[in-house]
Amino acid sequence: EIDAKEYGECIGALVRAVDDINTKILVNMNRKYKNDTSASKKEIIDYFKEQKANSVESGIRTKDLPKELAKNPYLLMMVKDQILLFKKGKYFLNTEKK
Repeated sequence: EIDAKEYGECIGALVRAVDDINTKILVNMNRKYKNDTSASKKEIIDYFKEQKANSVESGIRTKDLPKELAKNPYLLMMVKDQILLFKKGKYFLNTEKK
């Protein structure tokens, strides 16, 4: 039988390990995103330009995005970099970003 203190220590160690793994994944994804010269980012921008999604009103909900874009990890990175904005459940191009 495990006592409450040991249980708490085990849970704490597990939470710290998961947090460490998540941090490493995000760091690696961010590094790949920053160094990627593939067409992925351009394809995403072009899609939003073609759809004229440049405001909350004309933005696109995740469920309405093509599957390959909705699952693309660059989508969130582009929101972080403010190339895309996400408001009221919709993604749209940030027309003020240079």
